[in-house]
Amino acid sequence: MDLLRRLAAASHLAVLATTRPDGSVQASLVSAGVMDDPVSGEPSVPVVVAAGGTHDDWDEYDRVMAAERRTAVFVHADRISGN
Repeated sequence: MDLLRRLAAASHLAVLATTRPDGSVQASLVSAGVMDDPVSGEPSVPVVVAAGGTHDDWDEYDRVMAAERRTAVFVHADRISGN
């Protein structure tokens, strides 16, 4: 997470790569940084595609996200690389 904090100080953009069921890679440019997961309290990487900021009321945030059929993803980083 220390590497990610240093990289995020320069730019909050990252490439998120996941593997599809067929083994091919899906890569997306996302906005990312380090913050505590609102559920576990563990340092994590919230991945945001089209929104940003922080929220004072996570229950309300969850309700609105569910109503609008959107999602937020907190990723536990097992491996981070940079150039």
